[in-house]
Amino acid sequence: MRIQNIPSKDWPQFFTEFSREHRGTPFSVEIFGQDVGPQLQDTDLPFEGIVDERKSEQRHQFIIMAGTGPSDHITHTIDIPLAVSVEYSNDRARIVLAIMAADGIIALLRFHKASAPLLPKAIPVFITPHRGRPC
Repeated sequence: MRIQNIPSKDWPQFFTEFSREHRGTPFSVEIFGQDVGPQLQDTDLPFEGIVDERKSEQRHQFIIMAGTGPSDHITHTIDIPLAVSVEYSNDRARIVLAIMAADGIIALLRFHKASAPLLPKAIPVFITPHRGRPC
């Protein structure tokens, strides 16, 4: 397994490339936080992409899109994202994208090729550059 923290200055380019590379890949969305236990939002929908909309520091959000048409199209919005990391299995058949928001909510996007088992359910650790310790 390999974990990569994505610096905020690289988010727009990272999400453009990540969306292009993984478009159509089945994935699930899990949301959790300090006051919210793990909640599986959607499973096995085809990934369409992530858009980084940064209007200002207070008006910054990621929009996660899934589905293939009007009948199954969904979006998830993450307001004021603080950290992004991605974990790859050695064969890159399984990927977990973790996004932490300012309100403490963490979204896990678990991507898997049809034949690959899912990664174990682990809580991501984000290293904050300004504090140098896990969040």
